[in-house]
Amino acid sequence: MTNDKGNAPHSDTSNNNLDENLESAVGVEAQDEESPSVPEAFNLKVIQAELEDWKEKSLRLAADLQNLNKQHELDIQQVKKSTKKTILMPVVSFIGVLNLAFTFTPETKDDKTTKFIDTLKSSLQKVIDDFKTYGVEVIIPEVGEEFNAEYMNILNPNSVDQDQQVLVKQIVSCGLKIDNQLIQPVSIMV
Repeated sequence: MTNDKGNAPHSDTSNNNLDENLESAVGVEAQDEESPSVPEAFNLKVIQAELEDWKEKSLRLAADLQNLNKQHELDIQQVKKSTKKTILMPVVSFIGVLNLAFTFTPETKDDKTTKFIDTLKSSLQKVIDDFKTYGVEVIIPEVGEEFNAEYMNILNPNSVDQDQQVLVKQIVSCGLKIDNQLIQPVSIMV
């Protein structure tokens, strides 16, 4: 018997050969669809459970990596801030001493001395402005400015009455902020 293409139809022997090839390739006997004894490796529920387990593990790993990256960034920021502080504290002390020296500058009619002092003041201001580009703020209040407890420290608190307005009379040392965090308050006399 032939089909409409002229080929012989598949016989039971070809189906048996297919089953035998499947058995040898997979290593199990071919089973009916209704057969309840499917090997565990081919059980869809087991595969889905393993897939869910791997999915949970990968999500946990991704979350752990994200947390590790965040902690790494925080550590880097802390090291940067600490390095800035270590490097800048002596510079800020020098700026404070230089600023204090400017308050004791005598009045002079000597044009060369006046130009020299003005050049020093403008150079100091340039350094302070350059620090701002790196997130560093040197705080130097003006004499006569009102006391601000957020960034000032009074060195002679006994001379202050509760009811009086407190004004800066002298700046003893400059203040320092790094990345908007106060590192050193301004020390003043009132």
